[in-house]
Amino acid sequence: REFLSENWTLIFYGCCFLTGTFVFAWVLALVARPTASFRPWFVLSVALPNMVAIPLVVVEAMCRSEFADNGDIASCIDTAQTRLFGTTLLHILVIWTVLYSYA
Repeated sequence: REFLSENWTLIFYGCCFLTGTFVFAWVLALVARPTASFRPWFVLSVALPNMVAIPLVVVEAMCRSEFADNGDIASCIDTAQTRLFGTTLLHILVIWTVLYSYA
């Protein structure tokens, strides 16, 4: 409950991000004209990019450049990773509930 109240903007952003990328992917499919059987997979692959691996590396680099104390660095990394995985879990929930029916 505390996580949701502190990070409600991530939930809102996650929903907006998925909606925006899904619309973009759908428009791109109109331009690219994939076959009818491939269209759902084309849209899903464009709409759902790899969103964990690169941000994990970037977050650690940002925390190390911003803080000098090892305790502050560790706290920064832990908080950022928790938020990142919270956002990722929300995306997974949306993928398997909302977008699953699309494919």
